[in-house]
Amino acid sequence: MISYIKGNLVDVYNDKVVVETVSGVAFELRVPQKCIEVLPPVGSQTTLYTFMQINQEGEVQFCGFTERCILELFKKLITVSGVGIKNAIAILSAYDYAEVCNYIITEDAKMLSKVKGLGAKTASKLILELHDRIDFDSRQFASLEGYSETKFVSAKEDAIMALENFGMSAKEAYGLIKSIDDDNLTVEEYIRIALVNRK
Repeated sequence: MISYIKGNLVDVYNDKVVVETVSGVAFELRVPQKCIEVLPPVGSQTTLYTFMQINQEGEVQFCGFTERCILELFKKLITVSGVGIKNAIAILSAYDYAEVCNYIITEDAKMLSKVKGLGAKTASKLILELHDRIDFDSRQFASLEGYSETKFVSAKEDAIMALENFGMSAKEAYGLIKSIDDDNLTVEEYIRIALVNRK
């Protein structure tokens, strides 16, 4: 099992990238668009966490992800009947890691069903099967470079951690603060609004 591939980013085209390792072996990997958006320029060093599949023709195919947690989410997505690799890549191309987790946790089938090829029935099934299997850490989300949706301003980060300290789960705290559109409030204001919305 290949855990990750590290090397020179040689090419990026459509939903695929080519990475050449120090040994001179070039790997072609299928990568979600949201991951491609945060890759360094062609010619730079990069690391992609990998999922390997052998297709019906016996060919080895790789999927690559810029963060290990995105790979783990991908592996959970493909356990849902009707999703598969193609739809899992489509989900992670349409939405970033934090958004996908949030839609599952908040049971937002409407947003997930907007992914091409998924549909309302499969989106609902995905939520039902994964709702309690998402490992959620708001601080992990906040540390993911390149994902603007996860780069909370300091006040939001502090509000999430404060709610967790009050005994609220990380999932619930993140969902409540995520739902507040205003990015210019104080920590106290975020907490107050979150507690009101929780009722």
